[in-house]
Amino acid sequence: MVYFEALIDEIQLRKSSLEYTETIVDRTYKLENSEFSISGWDNVFAGTAKSIEFNKVQFEQIVGNRDAKHFARRLTERMLSYDFEAKKNPFQELGGFMPVFMGYGIPGTGKSMLIAAIATRLKEHCDHLDIPFLFHPMPRHFN
Repeated sequence: MVYFEALIDEIQLRKSSLEYTETIVDRTYKLENSEFSISGWDNVFAGTAKSIEFNKVQFEQIVGNRDAKHFARRLTERMLSYDFEAKKNPFQELGGFMPVFMGYGIPGTGKSMLIAAIATRLKEHCDHLDIPFLFHPMPRHFN
């Protein structure tokens, strides 16, 4: 939902240059299976997001797959570079987020442990900064 809220903010900045906005102004759109909705140009989401519980894993607990651990650490460090005052991540501005194919592969290769290690590192950093942390898995499939 954070993604959609950011998307709405971006559209708000551009709405004066958009044509055919009547399909937006007089309608309400709701994200399926959530409380998130948009009415006209307004976000009417009133719910709160909750993080799910996960098993905490340190990178040092993962044996093998040195490359995957390296890329996961690097991804985590880049995610942690977010500037809350500027509300942007310099790595995103510079194109430093490379495509990552996580969660793909045969069972038993450490995919879940790697994702848990990333989430653990991000949560520890958020706790240290006293900022909220939201961990929510991607849906199993997209419709």
